[in-house]
Amino acid sequence: FGHDLSYKDPQCLKSVTYSSFNPVPSNRRLQGDLAYYDVVLSDDRHLCVTASARGFFVNKSVVAGAGGGTALDAAHHDGWPQLGYTMVGLLSIISAAFKRNWAKLMQAHIARDPFESVPHHLTVTSWAALESSHTADVSRVEDTMSWCYGMETGSLTRDWNEEHQSCRELPMANRRERILRERTMFKISSDFVEAATQGAVAVIDRCIPPINPMDEPSAHMYVYNSIFFSYASPSKEAPDDADAVVAVTVAAVGDAATEEGLGDQATYASSNQDLIGVQMYSATETPGLYTLATAVIDYRGFRIVAQSIIPGILQGEQLGSLIYGSVDNGSKFVWNEDFHAKLSKAAALLHIKEHEIEDGAGERHRVCVPVECKGILGSDNRMYLLDLIRVTPKDPNFDESDESGSAGVLRTELLRNYYIHHTKMEASAQELKGAAAKVPVIENGVGDGSKEELKSADASEFAFNVNIVGAHKEGGVARAWKVVGEGVEADEAAVRGAGQLLGDKIIPSLVEQFKTLDISPVDGKQLTDAMHTQGINVRYLGALHTAAANVPYVRVLCEREMITRAVKHVLRGGLMRTGPSFLAASCAHVLNCLLGRVTDSKADKLKKKKTAASGKSGGNSAVELDSKGPLLSETSQSLWSVVQQQVSRRFKFTLGDDRHEILARVSPLPLLRAVCQRGGLQIRARELDLTVAHPLASEDILDIFPVTKGTIFQCKEGLEMLVAGKALMHMSNLHRAFEVLHEALHLLHHTCGPMHESTASAYSTLAMVYYHLGDYASALAYQQKGIVILEKIHGFDDPEVALGYGNMVLFSHCLHQNRRALLYMRRAEYLLRIIGGADHPDVAALYINTAMIYLDLNEIKTALRYLHRALTINESVLGSQHASTATTYHATAVALSMMKAAPLALKNQQRCHEILRDLYGDKDHRVIDSVQWLTHFTARSKIAQQSKAQIEEDISVSSHTLKPVVFAQGGVREAEKNITNGDVPSSPPPPMIGRGKLGAISGS
Repeated sequence: FGHDLSYKDPQCLKSVTYSSFNPVPSNRRLQGDLAYYDVVLSDDRHLCVTASARGFFVNKSVVAGAGGGTALDAAHHDGWPQLGYTMVGLLSIISAAFKRNWAKLMQAHIARDPFESVPHHLTVTSWAALESSHTADVSRVEDTMSWCYGMETGSLTRDWNEEHQSCRELPMANRRERILRERTMFKISSDFVEAATQGAVAVIDRCIPPINPMDEPSAHMYVYNSIFFSYASPSKEAPDDADAVVAVTVAAVGDAATEEGLGDQATYASSNQDLIGVQMYSATETPGLYTLATAVIDYRGFRIVAQSIIPGILQGEQLGSLIYGSVDNGSKFVWNEDFHAKLSKAAALLHIKEHEIEDGAGERHRVCVPVECKGILGSDNRMYLLDLIRVTPKDPNFDESDESGSAGVLRTELLRNYYIHHTKMEASAQELKGAAAKVPVIENGVGDGSKEELKSADASEFAFNVNIVGAHKEGGVARAWKVVGEGVEADEAAVRGAGQLLGDKIIPSLVEQFKTLDISPVDGKQLTDAMHTQGINVRYLGALHTAAANVPYVRVLCEREMITRAVKHVLRGGLMRTGPSFLAASCAHVLNCLLGRVTDSKADKLKKKKTAASGKSGGNSAVELDSKGPLLSETSQSLWSVVQQQVSRRFKFTLGDDRHEILARVSPLPLLRAVCQRGGLQIRARELDLTVAHPLASEDILDIFPVTKGTIFQCKEGLEMLVAGKALMHMSNLHRAFEVLHEALHLLHHTCGPMHESTASAYSTLAMVYYHLGDYASALAYQQKGIVILEKIHGFDDPEVALGYGNMVLFSHCLHQNRRALLYMRRAEYLLRIIGGADHPDVAALYINTAMIYLDLNEIKTALRYLHRALTINESVLGSQHASTATTYHATAVALSMMKAAPLALKNQQRCHEILRDLYGDKDHRVIDSVQWLTHFTARSKIAQQSKAQIEEDISVSSHTLKPVVFAQGGVREAEKNITNGDVPSSPPPPMIGRGKLGAISGS
């Protein structure tokens, strides 16, 4: 799992703790003493060190006992009279072992990249970690006892809402003000997400009492560290008082979901949609319109919504603070002109159409937000917008009564694609109409077919009615409000047109990009990111699997992601009903049921053990309170049945009954990684045998960590410059791209700091620019920095880390550091196998690049073995008629030509030419290049045949009889017999291959 199990840091000392002699007595404080420390050296010598105004020295208190006596003797120790200006200097004088090991430690620290010592703004927990030995450490005890669940000690409680809103009000007239504002916003948002995560863990661990302990547990709300926490589940009994409902909506999205009649699962999903809505409205930067700092935390099966607190909302200072929206399912809609004007500005940027509704009292109002949204006036006179669970229209492709579609909405990327498609259709229709009429359009200042003017004219019409689909009834609950006015049918047609475009155009277009390897996701995260970029929701994984019938590796990714999400929901439902004593056993049991062969339940065995324990302890009732939960009762067959039901209900896809066949197809190790990351499980890093019945034990579950999503501010200007730099690089404007990317890196360093994925992306992109400019050493250095950042913020096995190592293979090869390049290759291959399995196009591309390196090293046999692996993968996951398969044949032909196997080389090049000609036609430059290579190999084959004939003629007249070498058709072993060192073809081998994603070059 990427850990060096044999490496251990040199031990300088055993412990340094704050001595129990502190605080310094007054008489010693007057003599310059500042503090006392107990030090245990590596040879078990105990010292009591005094920190004074003159420096550090050892006092005599250590003589009275180990680690300090009953009375303080602050005089200098007779055996160590030295005085050090630093603690390290003093200990280096006293202990030679400390001095030696400290020097080794500093040398190792200097040898590392400086970014490895930069802390990350968020806590990152890997899904696989080493089990460290738990030794006695007084310092750890002090840190634990002083931990306040995310609250900063030694200062006043931070008012997160005031900090968040005040920073948004900072001026941004010039670039310096914008950088200062963005840096402050990023710092505050990151601190809030970290504090919310730690507070949510404390809430679920029951370390913080609720503010409403008499209510049912699902309705408990918590206030800690100026953050409001609530469970993302609807209350069974909604309060009737309007002010009480307003108070609840400060943090709970469950009330809005309850008003829509949604179930627990829909409410669970609506909290994530509310977070997306907050991010969208925050990005508009509308003056006078405020949103709350929000985070969603999943931990131990529970989902907690954490939000900053509106001033005065919990103290009842603002009676009647609802100034916009409805709290009674539309029976009475409150409307405010000033608030509506601010919403109209944000709606114009979010492409939400202003429309008319009629509430239950018969009053009509012009709105440009979902009816469930609420406007609250805080005691600070700021207008806050809440309950943003439906900022885009409902998905018309899913039944509203269905679980997967009850809370489903379309993505903004899809609406943007629909607008582009609709604009192109209208432009084409107008062009055809103008061509048929043969009327030149030159009057009224309009040019002949100016599409840009047409797009700008229609841009104002790019707006959707978010209340149109399912407006009258949803989830079996009738609404008191309805959409009225003109254009309702047209609005509904537009929404349904966007839904139809998703299935007819968007999904097939994405599949085609997957097939051509313009996009080649490695794991489920990259797959869902690619889907979201095109406007496809995760609930369309089943449809994507069906559409990708000719792209096997995409079907594998879809199956793995659907299984992962189904198991995550099984874990979520079971862990929230499991007591602390059974958490590790339950998690290990579920993983064994999924990956192993569990035929009997583990609950009965644990029940017998607990019964015996309770009998010995006199029947302690506390054992009964620690519930073992429902997960231990599962078997492999029952768990797979539940997974099949979940996949069918959520993704409209039917998984097969042969679990072992599906697991072999999706690869068990990447599936284990995905389940642990989604479920927040950390397992022990060791060699796992996933073929046994029980691959994991309870001891292998090291921790359950929270999975957090939050509204972390992004540097807009830096990201825009980063995107512009990438575009310039793709257009081969390298010098301009170099300038823009360096400016983007400067901005990102000043706002987000080095430990950010955008900063890592800037370093990686600059590495590619340096590579194309021919500065391979700088490319290697910048790529190394990008990898260090990504490993710290995403973990050692992130797909971008594997991509970075693949690029470093290329850079090292260009520097003629082939052995170093092979080390990077093995690391990249190892990571790709963990992330996505062995059968993936990226693994095949890595094998081809490795073969090119071995060809340069004249190790042709090894190169052919890698090419054979690449050909096997490409033909299985991409098909025999793919461009990558043709590239593999061409590389094999070059290798065989270097082995003097000209007939076999010609045969492989002919196969490459046939594939390229079928794909691109005879006039494509790739086919023309292939013809040139074909001519070259044909000439060499003829020369080889003539030489062979001449040799046979000479042998026939000779007195010695030699046995000729026969080349098997398509064989490689026979060709290896005719290797002649030093005789290589006159034409150079093909360049390092890859796709734009791998940074490497063109194909053959």
